[in-house]
Amino acid sequence: ASGFTAQAGKIGAALDALKSVHSLLEVALSPDGSTVVYGDTVSGKRGDAEVDESALWIVNARDGSGARRLTACPGKICDERAAAWSPDGKQIAFVTTDESDQPQIAIATLPDVQVAIITRVHGPLDTPRWSTDGRRVAFLYSAGAPKTPGPLNPLARDAGVLSETFYEQR
Repeated sequence: ASGFTAQAGKIGAALDALKSVHSLLEVALSPDGSTVVYGDTVSGKRGDAEVDESALWIVNARDGSGARRLTACPGKICDERAAAWSPDGKQIAFVTTDESDQPQIAIATLPDVQVAIITRVHGPLDTPRWSTDGRRVAFLYSAGAPKTPGPLNPLARDAGVLSETFYEQR
């Protein structure tokens, strides 16, 4: 009986440890290693629907202190992800959504985290990356495509009157 109790105690401790683990969607470490941007899930209302979206947070890398939301749409629920640090560590490019849920690229300038949306496009975009000199941001963009095409997200098969439509990724 004591072996069973000891085993149950170990299982209980393991389950408690698993409950304390928090899964992050993404992590981006600043070039100097002092700051981390991480992605987490937030819940909120969009219209009458309860939705879960990704959100970005910026914290001290040493101890996790000073957590601030990194957002281009304060007070609203929007999908924000794909954080990329500039080479000098003074700016962060990321994907956000605008008022019509269209993905856009935003830039946050540190230390005061001033955020500006730098694109006004229609179509999926993703993966912002800084040039090595930190003066330009490149990103994947499919002009006018209804959603991001790819092997895990294929576009719908044409039906009815067929035509050719190409969505180029730039």
